[in-house]
Amino acid sequence: INDEGVMDRGDVAVVFYGENLRVKTTFALGWEPSGIEHTITKMTDDNVIKEIDGRPAAELYQKYLGVDVDENFLFEIMEFPLVTESKGILVARSVINMDEDRGLKVSPGLSKGDRIKLSLAIISDMLKQTRENANVLARFQPQGVILTVCISRYIYLSDDQQQEINFYRAIVPEIAGCSCGGELVSIGNKIYWFNCVLTAMAIREGEIDKAKVCPILPDIKSLADSQNRIPLSDKIARFTRESTAEFVEMLLKNEIDAERAANEAKSAFLSNMSHEIRTPINSFLGMDEMILRETKEDSTREYANHIKNAGQTLLYLVNDILDFSKIEAGKRSE
Repeated sequence: INDEGVMDRGDVAVVFYGENLRVKTTFALGWEPSGIEHTITKMTDDNVIKEIDGRPAAELYQKYLGVDVDENFLFEIMEFPLVTESKGILVARSVINMDEDRGLKVSPGLSKGDRIKLSLAIISDMLKQTRENANVLARFQPQGVILTVCISRYIYLSDDQQQEINFYRAIVPEIAGCSCGGELVSIGNKIYWFNCVLTAMAIREGEIDKAKVCPILPDIKSLADSQNRIPLSDKIARFTRESTAEFVEMLLKNEIDAERAANEAKSAFLSNMSHEIRTPINSFLGMDEMILRETKEDSTREYANHIKNAGQTLLYLVNDILDFSKIEAGKRSE
């Protein structure tokens, strides 16, 4: 806590207790993965990413954003946090510092070997997500709401951050909250360390009044300018998101087509080879049958029976391969 009595570093824990206390929590991220996956290949115990894909971590942002690693670096990359999946939920990690070796300091939750992507956000979509969360909490009929806003989100949204807060003010006029660098949040029976999000914890005592009408939330104010033009940043972000999704879908389709073609080629090869192998097997089995019919010598008949048993076993194996190749090719086994 500094001289003004404001806490600028540390952890805060608040305990609420009630005889019939009910709690409901929501969170809004808004950042979505974009581009290809990358791997954290070197990381320290104090959450500093040293290498990504075997290269110095800062080079990832240099490559994709064209930014210089200088005194403005952290501000330049703030809009593009790293995202990964944790316990089935997408989580983000913004870079909060850089060490002397250009390692990227992030909030806890990432480790060596994690697959990450750069992300982007569309402000209008972020506000819509927050409004939907506020609607969920409105039906919970909270008696109090506590908001926690990540600093990186607050900076990114700038003046639009007030719109997010106003959604919750429409539910409960008196709200409390703070800004921070990360939040521990319980969702269901799992605990998450969040970053870049707005979390809202609604609390109430007693049962919900089913006859009570939920408040009407304010509309999202248009982000368009005086000439009704959508901000350039939102248009670029939306274009990048949609084109990336189309590109990934195209790559996936090409992979599926290539795998299907390889399977068909393998099936055709197995089918042809099965026929080629079965023909000579049938020939020597036919000759062996003639030997069994005509010979009177016991030793010769013993040898011929060994040939017959081995040939039939080999023929069964070839037939199984032929049937398997038909199944793979999508044909009905004959």
